[in-house]
This record gives sequence, C-alpha cells and structure tokens, in this order.
Amino acid sequence: MPYIESSIHTTQPEVQNDIVIALLAEAGYESFEETATGINAYLQIAQNANPQTEINNQTTLLNQLLSTLPQLPNQPAPTLIHCKLAPEKDWNTIWESNFPDTLVDNRCHIRAPFHNTLPNIEYEITIEPKMAFGTAHHETTQLMIHYLLNTPLDHKTAIDMGTGTGILAILMAKRNATHITAIDIDHWATENAAENISRNNCTNIDVILGDAQALNNLHADLITANINRNILLNDMQQYKNALNPNGTLIMSGFYETPDLDIIKQHAEKIGLTYKEHTTKNNWTAIVVTNE
Repeated sequence: MPYIESSIHTTQPEVQNDIVIALLAEAGYESFEETATGINAYLQIAQNANPQTEINNQTTLLNQLLSTLPQLPNQPAPTLIHCKLAPEKDWNTIWESNFPDTLVDNRCHIRAPFHNTLPNIEYEITIEPKMAFGTAHHETTQLMIHYLLNTPLDHKTAIDMGTGTGILAILMAKRNATHITAIDIDHWATENAAENISRNNCTNIDVILGDAQALNNLHADLITANINRNILLNDMQQYKNALNPNGTLIMSGFYETPDLDIIKQHAEKIGLTYKEHTTKNNWTAIVVTNE
C-alpha cells in the first residue's frame, strides 16, 4: 500500500517533536521518523484513493493542525515542508529506531517488547504505543510518572483522563491502587491501552471510550490528566466533581509560561487548592487537591 510522507520542520525538536507526533497520530499518521530538521510522518493511502487528492487533502489538514499549536515567545511554530508519495521503507525498523526505552527517576523503566529488561528496577512497564501518545519520551509524561512515583497509592482509587497508551494507569496499578478507570476520547487509544494493560498483567483497570462526560457517577481519590491547556480548563470542574474529599488532581500537557498561572488561577477559582508544580524544558505538571 502506498504512503504519504509529510515533512514537518521544527525549530526546537526537544520541545516540539513529541507534541507534533501526538497531533499527527490523532490525525491518523502511523509511523514517524525524526530528522535533522524535524519529523517525517507517514500515512497509508487507501487502495482505491487518488494519491494526488489525498496529498492535497493532507496538505490542507496539516497546515490547519499546525496552526493550532501553542506558541512560545521567540519560538517559531512548526511548519509543513511537503506532502508527497513516500518511497518504500522498512516501517518496523523506523518505528523501533524512534522508540528507545526510558528510565524515569531511576525507578520506572518503560520499554517496548523488543527492548531488554533492566536489573533491579522497581517498576517496569512494557508499552507498544502504535498510534497512541504516551511512551514516556515526552517531558509531560515523565513529569506525571515522577509524581505518581512519589504519591502514596495503596488503597486508593484513580482515574486517568486521556489515557493514550495506558502508561499512567498501568503505573498506578503497579503501585497498588485498588481500581483505576482509564478514559480516552479516541478509539485507537482505548484499544491500545487495553492491549498494554493486558501485556502488563493488570487486572484492576477499566478502559472507557469517552470524554469528561464519562466522569458522571464516577469518583476517585486521584485523577491524572495529561492533555492540553484548553481541555484542562474546560474539563477541570468535572474533574473536581469526580474527586473524593481530600482527593488529588495531577495535570500536565501545558507550558510553565504562559499557561501555569492560567491553570493555577482556574483551579483555585473552582475551589481546588494548589500544592506544587514541577517544570522540565518549560513543560509543567501541577498538583492540586480537593480540600
């Protein structure tokens, strides 16, 4: 089957590449290749589709998607260089080369099935991400994992909003949360999360397809949401409604500047109490409680 190759130029790869990959994965792109100037993304063309029409459609779509990304001061936004028919490639080799294993806080090892295990590691999670975002390479996922490693979860119930690969829900289960509900709006993410949950032998995680409306009639001691600023602001009241008294909400997916103050002020406005935040390469995670 032929593929479209879409080339994206990024000016700060360490900040922009992962979020662009996540955005394109939601648009249906299946494989990604990091280059010296950014990312090449690959989308399979349907057998009976006209390639040039599909290229034109993707050019329009990607320009629109890239225009929605938040911009930092003095940081040019990612731009589309071209969409064209792709040459034949070894897709498995490309996928594996762009998914190295990750060790967070020297305590949690996230790897693909083809990576070796590490000795004497407290938590090991095996993830095959397919099209779902959440491989622990992005700063926001690492920040969320850091907080989960340092948050007591014994005898706690939890909800993971925007679960993606299910990585945070899996870590919660390994840290002895009693029950976890993993929610995502995309069917490919819930399918992938369910596969990874099974792969990691977790039996106390329910996966739900839906958005914040799925929180109706759900309650938990801990809610995690690694999404983006606009969704967090829109859905935070529903997160609060689902939190048990003295429950904890951990959020990420936004920048320290200019987003942190906006997130913090909204949390306090709806009655949540700010506890702390941590930043890595301007990406930020915040902890608030329902006291």
